[in-house]
Amino acid sequence: MIKTVRLPGLSRLRRRVRGWAGVVSTPQGLEFAVARTENGHGHLERQSRVGTAAELRLQFDPREYRVATTVASEDVLCRTLSLPTTVPAELKQMLNLQIDQLTPLPPEEVVYDFESLGTQDGQTQVLVAIARKSAVNDRVAALEEAGLTAEVVGVAGLAVFRELVAKGTLPRDDKLGVVVSLRADSAVVILYVDGQPLVMRAIIIGPNAAQTAAGRQTLREELQRTLLAEQARAPQREPGRLAFHIQEEELRDAVDELSRGWGCPTDLLNDGGPLWPATSLCLDHVAATERRLNLLPEEWRRRRQTARLRRIWWRVATVLIVVYALAAIVFVAALAIRKSRLTRVQAEKAALETQFREARRLQSELNAMRLQLETKYSALDVLRQVSELMPPNAKMTSYIFRRDEAVTLKGQADNAQAVLDFISQLEQNELFSSVKTVSMATERAGGLTKYELLATLKSAAAKTTGVDHGAQ
Repeated sequence: MIKTVRLPGLSRLRRRVRGWAGVVSTPQGLEFAVARTENGHGHLERQSRVGTAAELRLQFDPREYRVATTVASEDVLCRTLSLPTTVPAELKQMLNLQIDQLTPLPPEEVVYDFESLGTQDGQTQVLVAIARKSAVNDRVAALEEAGLTAEVVGVAGLAVFRELVAKGTLPRDDKLGVVVSLRADSAVVILYVDGQPLVMRAIIIGPNAAQTAAGRQTLREELQRTLLAEQARAPQREPGRLAFHIQEEELRDAVDELSRGWGCPTDLLNDGGPLWPATSLCLDHVAATERRLNLLPEEWRRRRQTARLRRIWWRVATVLIVVYALAAIVFVAALAIRKSRLTRVQAEKAALETQFREARRLQSELNAMRLQLETKYSALDVLRQVSELMPPNAKMTSYIFRRDEAVTLKGQADNAQAVLDFISQLEQNELFSSVKTVSMATERAGGLTKYELLATLKSAAAKTTGVDHGAQ
C-alpha cells in the first residue's frame, strides 16, 4: 500500500538525487521502498518485495536514489551511553576506549557507530550500535554484486521505531516504554523514554517458538530481564506502556498471552496494517535533520573512494586523450589545408609565370614587328633633307645610311663655321635625335675644313626605348 507521509526537514537531499531507497532482507525476500521529496514533504513512491538482488536492481535507478540497507537485528546490539563531553571528536575517542566493555567479541570482528541524542549539563547521550562485521559485509557485498551501492547500513528496528514516534503512535513522556517487534522465531525489543531509544536487543527463541507455550514463556522472561536491567540503571523511572508490532496475523494469540499479567498498559500497533521496515528506513533518512548512525565498515568507504578516484582519473585521462586526439585532428586538418593552399598557389604561380614569359615573348615580337613596319624614314628621304640643310659653301663626299639607326656624313666646307652651321641645322631637324662630331679638321694649305658626322635617327631612339621596356 502506497501512502504519503508529511515529514519535516527534507532539504538535506543531495542535488540531482531524488531521494532514498531502503532495502531490508526479510524471510519472504528482499523488501524495498523508495521515497523522495515533493513540495517539502516526504513522498513514498513505491514499496514491494523481490526474490533476489538482481531483481531489485531492475526496480529503481540507483543514480537517482541513495541506497540505505540494514543488518539483521540478531547481529546488532544498541544501547545508550552518557559520555562526559560535547565535542564530536572526543565522543568518538571515548567510545573507542569503551568498546571492549560493550561487546564480548574482538574489536576487529565488529563494526560500530553512534549518533547523539542530546546534551545536558556537559554530558552527551549517545546511541551506540554494534554489529558483526561479517554480517554487515555479507549484506553490503550482496547489493554490490547487483550494482547497488549502499551508502548507509542502519538498523531496521530503529527505523520502524522512529516512524512510530513521528506518527505519534508512541507516547512521549518520561516513563520507560517498551516496543516489541514480534516474529515467529525471535523478537526485537526497544526500550525508550520520551521518544528516544535507550536499548535495543534481539531475543532468539527458535523456529515458530512464539506460537508455543514454552517459547512464549522464554520470551516473557527475557523481556522482564531486559526491563529490570534498564530499571536498575535508572530506578526513578516509572514503567510505561508495552507495545507490540507483528508482521504475521498468526501471532495475535501470542501477543494476547504476553500482554496478560504484565502489570502495565499494552498496545498492538498493527491496526493500520503491518509496518514495512524498508519504508520506515527510507522515510527516516529522507526526513532526517541530523546525522544517523551508519554501520558501513571503513574498508568499504576506502574501497569506494579508491574506485571513485580511479573513475575520476579514467575520466580525466579519457578527456585528455579525446582533447589530444581532437587537437591532433585539427592540427593535421589545418596542415593539410595550408598544404593544399600552398600547392594551389604554387600551381597558380607556375601558370602565371608561363603566361608572363609568353607575354614577354609576344611583346618582344610585337616591338620588333612594329619597328620593322614603322620605317618612317628611308635613305632617300634622309638624304634629301640633309642636302637641303647643307650650306652652299659645303659639300658631302660620303653618305652612309643604317636603316632606323644612324647616318654617317663625310664632306668638306670652305671654313669651320660652315660645318658648325651644318651641325646646328641637323640637330634642329626632326629626323635626328642627336648629332655627334666624329672628326673635323681644317687644312693649312687650302683652308678647307673636312668633317665626319654621326647623326642618330629618332627611330633608333624609339627602338632602344622599346627594347628597354621589353627587358623590364
